[in-house]
Amino acid sequence: MIKVPFQEILKKPLKIYLGVAIIFSLVGLSIDLAEYIDHNQQFLMYLNAITLVAVLVSLLFFLFDKRNIVVPSLILILSIVICFIASHIFLLLVNDPLWQFYFLRDTAVYMILIPFSGFLLHRVYVYILNILFCIDVIIMWYLSQDGFVKENAAFLIIMMCGFTFGIDLFSKRLRASFRNNEKLNILLAQKEKEILEKENQRIAEQVQLLKESVEIKNKELVSRAMLLAEQKEKANHSAKRLEALENFIPQEKLKDLESIARDIRSENSSHWEEFMVRFKDIHQGFYTNIKKDYPKLTAGELKLAAFLKLNLTTKEIALLTNTEKGSIEVSRSRLRKKLGLQKKDTFSQFLDKY
Repeated sequence: MIKVPFQEILKKPLKIYLGVAIIFSLVGLSIDLAEYIDHNQQFLMYLNAITLVAVLVSLLFFLFDKRNIVVPSLILILSIVICFIASHIFLLLVNDPLWQFYFLRDTAVYMILIPFSGFLLHRVYVYILNILFCIDVIIMWYLSQDGFVKENAAFLIIMMCGFTFGIDLFSKRLRASFRNNEKLNILLAQKEKEILEKENQRIAEQVQLLKESVEIKNKELVSRAMLLAEQKEKANHSAKRLEALENFIPQEKLKDLESIARDIRSENSSHWEEFMVRFKDIHQGFYTNIKKDYPKLTAGELKLAAFLKLNLTTKEIALLTNTEKGSIEVSRSRLRKKLGLQKKDTFSQFLDKY
């Protein structure tokens, strides 16, 4: 089972509880100290003064070491309990008529400190406080001649033992409940993480497959482009050869010759349109996205960007577009400037995001 510090689970409410306990202790001890000064009870005055200093020390720990609430809690609880036992013995020995009142009042404080120590510190402190209370009762029973404590010592001990056992049982179950919830939360978090990792892996695999598919289609498209370039070059060469035969062809056959040349060029044009359709199908949104970011690009520059996205060389683009290499170099330079690319930037890397 996953162990979670119980103090961490209830840290915020217990800090508030501790702060309130320290303040009430300071107020109560100050009131008692003023009363003891008025009645000139020096022992109780010094005892309360020492206890008051101890509580102030716990307050300093609480204020300046906010992460640690165990040390101020221990100082507070032990100083108050020792003060209780010592003051009870003294009041009884001097036959103060109010000793039973103070004892019963402090019994109520015991009943506050026991659950406080159980939740904030450890269940061991619950039983330590219970034992100290029982010792306090036994001393009062032994030293007193009569009164409520003398007659009901057994009842007080049984009552506090039952209360202590109930608090311990409750805190134990509460701890188990919090730890079970924490374990469930950790298991749920692990499950969500596994699901997220599987989903990310599935998405990564799909992206990889898509990239591989696009790469294959790009290679096919480049091969198709090079084939078109070769066909276009051959067609232009054939058309020029036909045009060179104009002087040797009878006038009535000249129109047929011109028609054949136009058909050759027209066929090349239809192949080129087919190439552009296939490019748009593979790279959907390319023209839309790049025009959105760079609306001033011309149709020729957009076509050049498409060739550069396919990593075609200047020579290959020149063959495809039937343009001089020098003109392509100038167009590349102009496009680089419009896209804001530096010398170290490459077209292929930049155009990959479109």
